[in-house]
Parts: sequence; C-alpha cells; structure tokens
Amino acid sequence: MASKSKFGTALTLFIALALIQGASADTEIVNIKSDSTWKAASYTTSTEWFKPDFDDSSWGSSEGRWPNSPCSKYCGKMNSCELTCVDWMWYNQSCPNCEVYFRKSINLPEEVMSASITMSADNYYWLYVNGNYVGSDTRKIGYTTVTTYDITRYMIPGKNVIAIKAQNDGEYEGVALTGEIKYKSYNTLISQLQSEIDGLESQLNTVSNDKNRLENQVDSLQAQVENLTISKDSLTSENSRLQIENLELKNAKTQLEASFNEVKSSLDTHKILNIVLILGLVIALIALAGSLYYIYTLMKGRRPRLSEPSKKMPTEAVQTAADRAPTSLSETETPRPTPVFQKKRETTLGGR
Repeated sequence: MASKSKFGTALTLFIALALIQGASADTEIVNIKSDSTWKAASYTTSTEWFKPDFDDSSWGSSEGRWPNSPCSKYCGKMNSCELTCVDWMWYNQSCPNCEVYFRKSINLPEEVMSASITMSADNYYWLYVNGNYVGSDTRKIGYTTVTTYDITRYMIPGKNVIAIKAQNDGEYEGVALTGEIKYKSYNTLISQLQSEIDGLESQLNTVSNDKNRLENQVDSLQAQVENLTISKDSLTSENSRLQIENLELKNAKTQLEASFNEVKSSLDTHKILNIVLILGLVIALIALAGSLYYIYTLMKGRRPRLSEPSKKMPTEAVQTAADRAPTSLSETETPRPTPVFQKKRETTLGGR
C-alpha cells in the first residue's frame, strides 16, 4: 500500500506540472463599486485606520445613494461620465463637515494581473490600498471630475484593504467609485487537474484490483502447482512400486511358464505312455478274445467261421426233410471237418 501511495503521489505531481506548464491561467475579475457593503465611521482616534490589520468590527455600514436621488443627477456635473449610474455612498448625514472613513476588504486567491479604481468625492478624498497612500483630490470641485488610479502594484494574493477618507465643505460627505481587479485563476486548471487525478486514481484502483486479482490467481496456481508436485511425487513413488511389482510378476510369469512347460512335457509323455498302454491293452484284449473264441470252437467241435448265414425259420418242407434226415453219423457217412488252422498248416508244409 505504501508503494501504491508513493506511485499515485508521484503521478499526480507529474500530471500537475505538465498541465501547469502547458496551460495558461484564466482571468477572473472582481468589480469594485461604492455601495452599502463598505464599512464606515464618522470618527476615529486611530492613526492606523487605513492599515490592513486595523480592527473595524465596531464600524457601521455605509449608506448607498443620496436619499431619493438617482445617480444620473451627479453624473451630469462631471466632465466625463465614467461613473454614470454608480451609487454614491454616504455615512451619518447628520454630521456635515465631518470627516468620514470607509474601508473594504477583498480576498484574492491568486496573483493580481491588474487593478484600477476610478473615483470622485464630495468634496475631498484620500485613497489608501493595503496601508499605502495612492492619491487624493483636495479640490473643492473634486466631485465634478473623476480620477483613475492604477493600484496593481499594491495588490497581493490574500486579504486586500481599500481605505478612503472623505470630507465635505459644508454638506454631507460622499464618495462615488468603480473599479475592477483582474487576477490569475487556476480554477479551470485545478478542476481539469482534479478530473485527471480522479480518472487516474480510478485507473490506479482498477489496476490495483486487477493486480490483487492476479496475485490471488497466482497464489491459487502456486497452490495447484504444489498439489500437482505432491501428486507427481506420489505417482512417481507409485510408479516405482508398480514397476517393482511388474518385474516380480514377470519373474513369476517366467517361473510359471517354465513350470507349465515342464508339466506340459510331462503330460505329453504320460499321454504317449497312456496311448501305448491303451493300445497294448486293446491288442491284449483282442488276442484274449481270439484265444477264447478258439478254445470255444474247439470245445464245440465246429470249424470256426468268420461269419455264419443268418438262421431262418424252417418251413414244413424243410422241416419234413429234416425229419427224414439221419439222426446220427452212423446213418450217413459224413467226413469230419478238418480245422482251418490245421489246413493252413498242411498247406504250408506241403508247399515247402
């Protein structure tokens, strides 16, 4: 916040200097005239009544215009009419031939560029500005003419006091005057400067708000980065653990594959042995069956055939013939069949 205040102050001064150097001052005008706004007294014992620091709080107010008379009446008696329709101011009309004192305070905020007073009195007057004697007219016919005084060099910024002593020769004292004071005014410049300062302060506040917002975003991003870093470290640790487990699983897989190959090889060997054993058993069973069949045929006395015709039910003719057939071998001489194996053997021996 301190840096922001210093930056804002420096920027304000820079703009103020730039505007003051690049701009011309305005001219303000203060009009002065004789009216009832002047302090007045018909008697004073102080010799410092015309000085700026004199206390005139006990004085009364002047009286504007001569009672029931327009100002044009007096303008006609003047050689020039610079004071046309300017009110005359009086005080204590019950005191003819008295000296009358008038004072007016004017506050000027800036340096005075020019100031002048054009005046007349009935009959005599003495003029002071800020305690300085400016001029006087002690002619008896002074009220018929006017005099213009340049009071620029007597004016200062701040409080300025114009003091007049008037005296009439036999009647009531009166003063008529007009004037203007021109001074430099930086009101427009100050207003412009204040407007610029307000605009810059608004921009500065906006920038400050944006800065705070960005700082908050940066803090948030930093917190996210820290969280991501922690997550990264955790993931890296987890990845290392998984790699170790993967390596262990690969080793276990390799061992399982070796065991599986061994088991498979053993199964293949057993399968072959089982097939051979089964084939042997089948062959043995076939041989056993053949041997049993051979023994059976020998016991029955029949020649073994590979196949026999299917037996049919005998008809009556066949049955009759069968009844006529001999019942024993003695009735019909039928040669005894020779076993097939014996025939084969004889054939084989005879062929040799």
